[in-house]
Amino acid sequence: MKVYTKTGDDGTTSLIGGQRVSKADAQVEAYGQLDELNSAIGCFYSFYGNQVLSEEYRALILQIQRDLFKIGSLLSFDFRTNKPFTYSFIEGKDVEKLEREIDAMQAALAPLRGFILPGGCAAAAYAHLLRCICRRCERRVMALYERWAAEVTRGVNYASCFVLALRYINRLSDFFFVMARFLNREQGTEETLV
Repeated sequence: MKVYTKTGDDGTTSLIGGQRVSKADAQVEAYGQLDELNSAIGCFYSFYGNQVLSEEYRALILQIQRDLFKIGSLLSFDFRTNKPFTYSFIEGKDVEKLEREIDAMQAALAPLRGFILPGGCAAAAYAHLLRCICRRCERRVMALYERWAAEVTRGVNYASCFVLALRYINRLSDFFFVMARFLNREQGTEETLV
């Protein structure tokens, strides 16, 4: 199977369901941002996973990447068909898992005394970058949700999936913020206040 199909040479791409749209479409932008986030997480894992992350956190990072693939299937689905989204998807328990991990890391940290500058040890600095990519991804997904909430009127399940995806991405940015602080603590690196 060839990687290149030449079908996108005209500046279009296919959504799940077959419809072709512009590569500049808001939907393509949203799942492209999610792909960038997932790839950046892969870099973080490759650079620092074995150096600074426990086996438990390495497994969690891989699960996060799998969860993002599930969200990506929603974002690349052709909503114009008004067919139900029936692919494997994340669940509320996946958001709750992130919340538990955030709480566990935060329990080991000193309370915030003010705004901190992103940085510290290399792994923490990368986690701060992941937090920012998460936020950008969240903005793109929210823009797409607002667009489709107005356009899709039939009783399909897109809205509940989008709400869950937005909760997950929002929590993921919190996770990487706390992980950055946690990694600095584990590496003995002082945080720099603004």
